[in-house]
Amino acid sequence: MSTPVRRFAAMLVTLGAAPVLHAQSTQVVEDRNVGMKMSIPKAWEWRSRDRDVMVDCDPTREQSGRKACYFYIESRKAPAGQNAITDADRAKWKEWVHAGGIRKIISARDTKLAGLPAYEVVEGDRNMATSRRAFVLVPGKGQVFDVTYGTMLEPRDYDRYSAAVAAALETLVSTK
Repeated sequence: MSTPVRRFAAMLVTLGAAPVLHAQSTQVVEDRNVGMKMSIPKAWEWRSRDRDVMVDCDPTREQSGRKACYFYIESRKAPAGQNAITDADRAKWKEWVHAGGIRKIISARDTKLAGLPAYEVVEGDRNMATSRRAFVLVPGKGQVFDVTYGTMLEPRDYDRYSAAVAAALETLVSTK
């Protein structure tokens, strides 16, 4: 397992040690089309797009349109009444990230995000040092949040922002 993946995995395990959003001024992100609500630091920017919500976790750092830190959340359908992630879900989601061999899968595992069952896939490619994609099942509601977190400027940015992004994502709730 590569060093960034080890650090990110350790961060997820020790999420309790992540910066607490309550200690700083926050804003509520809510999008009825995506069916989600969460809290992010007030200094971050967000916007609703056609199918998702995009969050810029450091609007002060950008280079030719490339963000230092970003994540977006899209809502996808799951079978009504589905309460657990299946092997078929894992295979499908892993292939979405793999993109037919374009991206290299670094790791894939079951986890929890905001107390909900999730499947996390970490990948790396030529354009982005590392990115994380988590598929978060909202049990019984026919909803899966497809969450992508990435950095684009410097490889160390992934580790720099991971704890704050993870803390914000822990506040994610379904509004459907």
